[in-house]
Amino acid sequence: LSFLAATLWIFHRQKNIGMPLALALLFLCATPTRNTLGNGQLSLASLFLFALYMNYADRRPLLAAALASLGSVKFTLGVPLFFQMRITPLTVVAFAAIPLAAALYWALHFNLSVFEALFLPVRVATVTVGPRVGVGDFLMLVRDAGLPPLAAYAIAGAVLLAVVLFQKAFLATEDRLSLFA
Repeated sequence: LSFLAATLWIFHRQKNIGMPLALALLFLCATPTRNTLGNGQLSLASLFLFALYMNYADRRPLLAAALASLGSVKFTLGVPLFFQMRITPLTVVAFAAIPLAAALYWALHFNLSVFEALFLPVRVATVTVGPRVGVGDFLMLVRDAGLPPLAAYAIAGAVLLAVVLFQKAFLATEDRLSLFA
């Protein structure tokens, strides 16, 4: 609950939006919020760290990128939000430091390649979700085309990068909260 309350407070300060207490309490009691609490707080912690990133991005970009790096432990949230950051060589290094250090530790501890350690969370997610009738994503479609796993990941990554670059080039906005959304 503290992650939620702090995130609301940061967004409130970021936009100077007058949020009535009743509206904030409704958000805290909403079904998606309750489900997230029930499923574990990693998503809420990640959202809070990215809210901190937004709070510090203009004044202290390296600190902001390091906070976003911590938030990237939830890779499904962290990786897409990385592309919404103000990307400079120093912020890329600050953002990549924690995931790379974790992957390096994991690789050394379990005798894996660093590349394999970096992609284990994606692999675990695809194994636990698994293919179901009527459910699929782009990566699943590419893999079903008979490509080797590395080629499938490369194609899915290239498409994601193309979509992000398209968004940055043609749908650019200066509104940080809109970019975050």
